[in-house]
Amino acid sequence: MKISLTSASKETAALFPKHDDSVVKGYGLFKTHCLTCHALNGVGGTLGPELNRPKSVTEYWKTEDLKAFIANPERYRDKVKMPNLGLKKKEIDEIVGYLSYMAKQ
Repeated sequence: MKISLTSASKETAALFPKHDDSVVKGYGLFKTHCLTCHALNGVGGTLGPELNRPKSVTEYWKTEDLKAFIANPERYRDKVKMPNLGLKKKEIDEIVGYLSYMAKQ
């Protein structure tokens, strides 16, 4: 058996928005608050669901419901594992903007 270590920064570089500066803040917030538990395109945590494969969460959640869930997960699901992160509305908007951008990647 062989174990291979990869730099996390190398993996997360694949998630950095290319050619779209408007979603860079959302990327930073996603990386800080979400990536530990959620994967995006196979990069990230496994505690929560993958958010972009095979279909982006932004394609099957209504935008306002997704934002409300991120703001207060326990209002949407009993026994939810996702904590309330205490994010501001603007931060949630930026994260969802980033997820919408990544839906096309």
